[in-house]
Amino acid sequence: MCLPKTLLWIFGTMLVQNVSYSLIAPFLSLKLRELQMNEAQIALVFCAYAVAVIIWSPIISDKLLPRFTSGRIIASGMFFLGAANALYGFVDYFPLWLAVCYCTFLRIISGMASSTVQTTCYAVGTNDFPDRKELVTGGVEVVTGLANIIGPLSAAPLY
Repeated sequence: MCLPKTLLWIFGTMLVQNVSYSLIAPFLSLKLRELQMNEAQIALVFCAYAVAVIIWSPIISDKLLPRFTSGRIIASGMFFLGAANALYGFVDYFPLWLAVCYCTFLRIISGMASSTVQTTCYAVGTNDFPDRKELVTGGVEVVTGLANIIGPLSAAPLY
């Protein structure tokens, strides 16, 4: 079965996005413990991602997708996700209270960026291939699962 080029781009984009998301998780919790954050502070940092996704996804689908091209939306989401991940490298330079705020802010940016990419990919895939919605959603879920395996495995040697 030959997949259309658009679907391959969607699957590739989702792979990169989810590897980037899952790459940070294994060593972020270790880093936060190193900074002497307590469990509640760590939970706040990690929950911020999900809150951002819940709030931002409807905004993407309702306000941004009708106004901008999907390519620009995906590119901006990938840029902000990469920038947020890179900015975690500066967390050592902050006192504890500011590190909590800084990491929470970065997780919010990561959540917004991830939901930007995911919402757009799902919208493009299901709109461009209405007769293959099952393939699109199933393929994205397979790629997401693979990325969530690849990310942590590749993070271990990096940390």
